[in-house]
Amino acid sequence: MNEKTINEQYAYIRTLLEEKRLKEALMQLESLLWQCPDWDLRTRLEQLQTSYKYMLEYMKQGANDPDRWNLYQKMVADFSPLFSVTTGYWRFR
Repeated sequence: MNEKTINEQYAYIRTLLEEKRLKEALMQLESLLWQCPDWDLRTRLEQLQTSYKYMLEYMKQGANDPDRWNLYQKMVADFSPLFSVTTGYWRFR
C-alpha cells in the first residue's frame, strides 16, 4: 500500500468518524487490516465490531439504554488508537 492510498484512507476514515458513521469507519478499518499480519490489531477490531453489533441489536429490540451514548463514545475512543496503530503499520512497512 503506498503513502497516497494510506493518506486517502486515513482522511476518509477521519471524516466518517467526524460524521458519526462508526459502522462505516469500522468497515474501512477492516479493509486496511485485511492484509495486516498483526492478529492483535485484528482481534481488537473484531471486539469493537462485536460491541457495535450488540448495541445495534439492543436498539432494534427497543431496549432503553441510558448509557448508549457513553458506550458509543467509548467505542470511538477505542477505535482511535487502533486506527492510528493500523495506519502507522502501513506507513512504516
